Amino acid sequence: MAEKLFTPTCSAISLLSSSSPRETSVRSGVMDDYVQVSYKERASLYAAEYTDTVDFDFLRSFVTPAVTSILEIPSGVGRNVMNMATTGCSIVAVDREPEMVRFLEERIRSSQPKSNVEALVGDLTTLDLDKVFDLILVPREAFQLLTSQDASRQALLSLKKHLSQRGILIIDLSPFSHSPAAAHDLRPDYYNPMLPDGVWNFDWERQANAQVRFSREHRIHPSRTAGFCSPRVIMWVHGD
Repeated sequence: MAEKLFTPTCSAISLLSSSSPRETSVRSGVMDDYVQVSYKERASLYAAEYTDTVDFDFLRSFVTPAVTSILEIPSGVGRNVMNMATTGCSIVAVDREPEMVRFLEERIRSSQPKSNVEALVGDLTTLDLDKVFDLILVPREAFQLLTSQDASRQALLSLKKHLSQRGILIIDLSPFSHSPAAAHDLRPDYYNPMLPDGVWNFDWERQANAQVRFSREHRIHPSRTAGFCSPRVIMWVHGD
């Protein structure tokens, strides 16, 4: 029997209300209501949300002497971009959200030693940079956010157009296997096939800075647009 496959799609971030049981367990402040937070506003939390380095060595292993230019799309605020920047290659980092790009540009300006990284706004399906790259990276299940065959096809054509003649294209995909026997290290950290369908499940909570705390939870459904990763953000000012 064929295994069911699951595709992740990130939904909105929201502030927790004072009625949330989890909120009262992690802080003593008061929050009035729910506030939807867009992908744009999420940019300020991305560096704290995505902190793992498990793929760093694997991706760097493709940087051979023949590789002088790298494209990463989408880049977020540069989790892996800053890792690849130390290779000495010329890097172009692209994300569709201008605020993500702005945060990455700030990291580039403050990096030591200075990085040869250019951050640009662009879409995976319509990218047109008029240049080619020796290595193209599409990290962390990002390609699987494209939930239609047409969008996937357009993205592949766009990537092909930017790949040099002997270039390498790496697209990080997850099998999202429904079988509990699937290798655990191949699953995203937010995916567990043993969890019940359609039920929100708590992942973790973290401190973004002195004033902001946030948590992530997700739910999974057995359909093409199944997985939902929905961070919830708690914001408050610490008292003396």
